[in-house]
Amino acid sequence: MDFRHVLKFSFVTWPVRVVLLHLRLGVVPVAVGSLGLLGVVYLGLVYLPSLVGMVLGLWLGRGLRWPEADAAAARLSAPSIFRTALSVAGRYAVFEAVFLVLDLWNVRIRLDWLPLSPEAVAAASLAAVRPTLGIMAAAPSYWGGRVSAGEVLAALLLGRMVYMALQEFPRATVQFYGSIYPPAVAGRLVLYTATVLFAVSLPVAALLLWLAATKSL
Repeated sequence: MDFRHVLKFSFVTWPVRVVLLHLRLGVVPVAVGSLGLLGVVYLGLVYLPSLVGMVLGLWLGRGLRWPEADAAAARLSAPSIFRTALSVAGRYAVFEAVFLVLDLWNVRIRLDWLPLSPEAVAAASLAAVRPTLGIMAAAPSYWGGRVSAGEVLAALLLGRMVYMALQEFPRATVQFYGSIYPPAVAGRLVLYTATVLFAVSLPVAALLLWLAATKSL
């Protein structure tokens, strides 16, 4: 197997993985239960990068020939698994140390510069810490008519991107792929995944932000 096999498998299964993860974490019922139809729209925007990734995976992996299923299994051994576990634990400790230092220095990502109402900014800030908290915080303001649908979608999507950049990728995705693949393969896979996610999400978030600022949505 080469990197194209890994990339195709990861990208083609990306939508399934993210939906199953969100079902397990309760993101889907929280979004739909809190925001109704708007929650469904939000989930659609969240899943859009994974759908684009699936299409890219199918296109990049066209014509690939897959090796026998047991070709790599014979190379697995307890010492290699143990070394991988220690390596992942070490990298995770480094990430946690960096976040601890930033927390001690009171370094924070502020979102009050966004052209959104204070309530929408508060929802975005909470979403940057935990997306489900942002959804629940936005719901009362949305149903009370104090924030528009565009503001809610922009706030939650922008907050989620901050969460993905500062929490999900360094603390979870890197460790997950690093526990399965060699470091070079894991690093490339994380880079490609992040590139697709932000390349799709940033223009959508920018459009939503503009619509919210101009009161068009």
